[in-house]
Amino acid sequence: MRSFTTVLKSAAAVRAKRFSGSPIVSRIAVALGVAAAMAAGFAASAAAQQQLAVAVKRGSVAPIYVTPQAMIDSTRQTAEAVSNAVNDRLAPDAPTGLNAMVLQYSAEGIADPAADAFTALGGASAVTGEFASTNQAALLWNMWTDATVAFADRDNPVAGYDGYLATVSLGLDRKIGDRSVLGVLLNFEASDFDTTFGPGTFDSTGYGIGVYGGTALSDHWVADAMVVWKHFDNDTGLGLVTAGFDSERWQAAGNLTGYWYRDAWRYSPAVGIAWSHEDQDASILNPAQTIATAMASAGLEVGYTTILDDMRSLEPWASLTAEWTFHDSGATLPGFPDPDLNELDLRLAGGLNAMLAENFSLSLHADVAGLARSNFLIATIGAQAALQF
Repeated sequence: MRSFTTVLKSAAAVRAKRFSGSPIVSRIAVALGVAAAMAAGFAASAAAQQQLAVAVKRGSVAPIYVTPQAMIDSTRQTAEAVSNAVNDRLAPDAPTGLNAMVLQYSAEGIADPAADAFTALGGASAVTGEFASTNQAALLWNMWTDATVAFADRDNPVAGYDGYLATVSLGLDRKIGDRSVLGVLLNFEASDFDTTFGPGTFDSTGYGIGVYGGTALSDHWVADAMVVWKHFDNDTGLGLVTAGFDSERWQAAGNLTGYWYRDAWRYSPAVGIAWSHEDQDASILNPAQTIATAMASAGLEVGYTTILDDMRSLEPWASLTAEWTFHDSGATLPGFPDPDLNELDLRLAGGLNAMLAENFSLSLHADVAGLARSNFLIATIGAQAALQF
């Protein structure tokens, strides 16, 4: 059935053709055409308003579902960067220098490992320090930078998404005595996600500042902790409708890492807790909401150290970690799955720690998570460099 505006247009065309010679009729035809155009405009405006209403209703899904996982990954990445930097300063050393090479040669079955190690090191004396500070007592300051990016994919027809989250941290700390450090850090974060529940997008850029510290509790255990504050500029969209809003986030984390050595092998059990809290402003596409996340973890890391000379060493390592994640989004949408999460996951990781000089180290790492969660996968790669002076 034809619409009213179509009928108006047809009638106007017929009348204009039949009475084209009449000025009065021509004016009437023009008036009818204008009325038809106005009616079409009102119809288009109503359609646009309807599309906007749908976008407003569904656009809020992106911040509700994407933000909690992004908060968990962001806090984990920053906490791991801090923990690596602290442990690089305070962890009990594996046997170094002559002693380390004697152990390595012994494991390789060399007949006289002590003599060969002594010759290989050019007559160097044994170095056995229990703590890293023993070997670098004069190096009070440590500057480090860490860059990490995670790629996430959640397969869900209603609340799925895929994208990336990247963090860059820059830290500076100082030794407090022989067994403690205290420092400050700057943090940058960027993320970009596409949603599978419509042509949706969600991206954010954030800057933060924080403090961190750590202490060697004994000859085997090192504890570290951090607190970070961040401000974010966020953008979300659905189709042609986009909106921006601000948010503020607090992040805190603590870890306890152990160190045991057997020959050139290192065994490091670890437990940790991470927490984050974010307040998001409202926009036309999302309600104001408060999101809280937490993650508890426990795992084991195993490494094998190869001594290159008295200053340099390489340690490939692997780890398996169990993670319990929780979040409370503080907002729900009718007809959509509950965004809150309470799940157990497994993370498999590996990497390389390289001591390239007496005061410079580089570490590379990669991991994959989602091994115990259905329809979810996240892969992470990163690197950290540290310079003591």
